[in-house]
Amino acid sequence: MKAILGLALFGTIATSFLAPTAQAALQPRDDLIHAQGACQPSIPTSSLRSYVTGLRNVGTTDIYVTCATPGIYYNSPDGGSTFIRVAVGNVNGSARPITCTLYTGWASNTTAGSVSQGTYPAPTVSVGPSTVTFIDWSASTTLPADSYFSNASFTCKLAPYTEIKWIRRAYNEEVGT
Repeated sequence: MKAILGLALFGTIATSFLAPTAQAALQPRDDLIHAQGACQPSIPTSSLRSYVTGLRNVGTTDIYVTCATPGIYYNSPDGGSTFIRVAVGNVNGSARPITCTLYTGWASNTTAGSVSQGTYPAPTVSVGPSTVTFIDWSASTTLPADSYFSNASFTCKLAPYTEIKWIRRAYNEEVGT
């Protein structure tokens, strides 16, 4: 009986050394959220309206809107944002400017409104009449190697009759072997 248990134990130990080691595998993922659920005016206003197509400035002056990106928020290969895209539109008859700035990190406790990691302004885009344009931030072209956008949010200045339609966030998720 001891011999059988000994052989069984030896077999278990021996095969455990032959078994392949489990390694993490990163799978590219995307999250998409409509602006109505992710954005709000920086200052309360009745000129910002929620439509099925997006969150629109229906007023006659510019409005600042702050939006959060969906998903988990790590600065690591597992979960950190590799790419963020904002779709913006214009329902007016002439081209309108939209300017957005991406913020990463978290609010610090020392200064009201400060962000502890990074600020990444995007170039102002001119959105033509009845068109959609994209504002993009890519970690591979904006940040040092092997860095990711963590805890990302952004603020956009919407001209009259422009809108934020949706937000896309690309990242990698660890799914095992």
